[in-house]
Amino acid sequence: MRRNSLGRVTAWLVTLIILFVFNFPLLNTVLTSLKDPMTIAQFPPVWVFQPTLENYRAIFSDPTIPFQRYLFNSVIISLGSAALTLIVSLPAGYAMGRLGVGRRVVLPVVASLRAIPYIIFAIPIYIMFQRAGLIDSYPALILINTAINVPLAVVLFTTYLQEIPEVLEEAAVLDGGSPWQIFRYIIIPLSRPIMASVIILTAIMTWNEFLFGLILSVERVTPVTVGTTMYITSWTIKWGNIAAAMTLGVLPSLILCLTAQRLIVRGLTAGAVKG
Repeated sequence: MRRNSLGRVTAWLVTLIILFVFNFPLLNTVLTSLKDPMTIAQFPPVWVFQPTLENYRAIFSDPTIPFQRYLFNSVIISLGSAALTLIVSLPAGYAMGRLGVGRRVVLPVVASLRAIPYIIFAIPIYIMFQRAGLIDSYPALILINTAINVPLAVVLFTTYLQEIPEVLEEAAVLDGGSPWQIFRYIIIPLSRPIMASVIILTAIMTWNEFLFGLILSVERVTPVTVGTTMYITSWTIKWGNIAAAMTLGVLPSLILCLTAQRLIVRGLTAGAVKG
């Protein structure tokens, strides 16, 4: 019993140390957001200090940097990308997973797109959207984030839909059901767990996207990830404001991930065992 207790204590200590090491940047950012400029400038860093919310007041009251607008833009872009990704990837996953359309050729190509660094597409995408007149617009960022997330979503839907028993579709065909009716009344209801997972994952990844938000936005649709960099000016770097903006920027995706963790896992593992 002593050995078991010692092993549990050791496991917990190791786990806590690992969690602290991996989350230290986030912890340091939160602490920095609660410091005044004088405390932030001290070296070595001060860990015991009088916390203040002045940095949070500053980012919401600064007339030159509309931080509230950046948050609103990220919400619109994330929700739009999640909805469009679902609309595109669910029928594609059904066609590949249930009908076998392009499963051997298209699916591997789509899956491999996720491994390609997106920076190599930056210049062609910018030129394409510029010629289309979509720079600094919601459609541009929604479309590009949808393109980024569709490959993973298609793979998830294809894998999940392959595990749905074919007996259900055969019974629907015998009852006179059309392909559209089968898709609407059988596939969609049975796909709700993976649909929820895809929506949540797409929203989180879109919220955290920086590269194309920087390239395709100018002022009107700047997301919060890019808006945080606005506190870096030619004269100074407002570390407290940056830390406060980063803390608020990461909070929605962190809360969504923690609250929907079980839903995500259930959706991703629902098709793991064929039944």
